[in-house]
Amino acid sequence: MGKTTTAMHREGSLIALDDPGAHEIVLAGPRRFLEGTPPIVIDEWQHWPGSWDLVRRAVDQDPSPGRFMLTGSVSPVVGPAHSGAGGIVPMQMRPLSLAERGVETPSVSTKSILAGNRPELLGETHIALEDYVSEILNGGFPGMRATS
Repeated sequence: MGKTTTAMHREGSLIALDDPGAHEIVLAGPRRFLEGTPPIVIDEWQHWPGSWDLVRRAVDQDPSPGRFMLTGSVSPVVGPAHSGAGGIVPMQMRPLSLAERGVETPSVSTKSILAGNRPELLGETHIALEDYVSEILNGGFPGMRATS
């Protein structure tokens, strides 16, 4: 499971700009971005960088949160003209940690540290170099792990 699949769990409607047919339909009538059921997932938005500005204008007109989700695999060659500050929040997805993968048990808890506890850090693990290499090669996204 990656960013598109994660977004689709929350979607009201989906516009996949890497689909040539959907891309052509959107280019013929760009305001279609605004007609879906929120949250509207605009997948691979970088295939039409104008989508950024269209969404930004829609957010400026109605700042209700959660109306749009833009996902993309790569950055466009020419970035958006507007940062989206105040209305568009970038989010970077990271792979699962070793603890989330069930490979290692965490020895430090952020909750515990914030509560004032200071555990002794030994710098030791039972994971061998081969285990780390295996985890790197298997990947850290749930959908990838199911097939490895």
